[in-house]
Amino acid sequence: MKTRISVILTHFLFLAGFVSFPVFTIPPPGERINLNAGEFSQSLVLTNVLAAAGYYLNYYYFIPAFNLKRKYVHYTIALLLTAFIYLLIPAACNIILNRLAQGFHFIDSLVMPVGPLLMLTLSFMLSYILHKHNEWKQSQRDKMEIEMQKNAAEMILLKNQINPHFFFNTLNGIYALAIRQSDNTAPSILQLSQMMRYVLYESEGEKVLLEKEIAYMRGYVKMQQMRLGSNNSVHFEINGAATGLTIVPLLMIPFIENNFKYGISGNQETRMSITIDLSGQILRFRSENTIVHRDQEDNHKGIGISNVRRRLDLAYHDRHDLSISELPDEFVVQLEIKL
Repeated sequence: MKTRISVILTHFLFLAGFVSFPVFTIPPPGERINLNAGEFSQSLVLTNVLAAAGYYLNYYYFIPAFNLKRKYVHYTIALLLTAFIYLLIPAACNIILNRLAQGFHFIDSLVMPVGPLLMLTLSFMLSYILHKHNEWKQSQRDKMEIEMQKNAAEMILLKNQINPHFFFNTLNGIYALAIRQSDNTAPSILQLSQMMRYVLYESEGEKVLLEKEIAYMRGYVKMQQMRLGSNNSVHFEINGAATGLTIVPLLMIPFIENNFKYGISGNQETRMSITIDLSGQILRFRSENTIVHRDQEDNHKGIGISNVRRRLDLAYHDRHDLSISELPDEFVVQLEIKL
């Protein structure tokens, strides 16, 4: 509605400017001229009204029908034919006025064509420039819309990549519990079902409540701890209030997942620390874990992290800072996001 009002107002101001132009071109009262002042002013009004008509004719018909379709010969003929008719109209009006026995006449544009043709040419140029400008603006809007749709589709794809990757690792953990006939097998399956419910139903939106995301991460850590021995130390800490804040879902879980995948051992002493600090709309995530060196490296290592990097770039392009450090015996992730 606001756009339509602004367009109408623009056209009104444009027409008002064209029609009122004679006010600024009529000679001063004391200046001697060969033409009747009334005929001169009314001729200018007619000239400007016809020029305004030429503007709209070129903008809304000639350019879309001929210029945009690369029919340049037809476009040139249309403009020349319009100019010829433009010059004939004052003469035709004079014939009608003579028959009606009116006391004034319009200036004959065929006799004095320079001024009218100049005004018409300016109106053609103005309509062409504005049309091309609006074409460019529309193309920019279309590009932005296409990019937004592309980013949204890519975000969905990246998010969907997380789920199989995550559940594959989780099922491996539950399988290990079942092999040992651990009492934690059933609670782990229950915990996994709750997490699947979050992933499938609650994280479908573009963003989720940070409180629920943290609860999901806490549940994940709790479930993973069920299969760890006493030699693996895990610390999970939340500082600050998450009330009312939202975040892109499943964004930090790949880091936590990698902690458990690459930072625990059956016999080696390991340490893991996961901390989330909240201050206003700033979230600071820090993850540290011992690097457990294995003879064979997992070929899929790094898929989750590259996924997170891309999602951060799409959702928090200039509002995040991610730092990943791999020390000889420790892996450190630091992430800061302005939510």
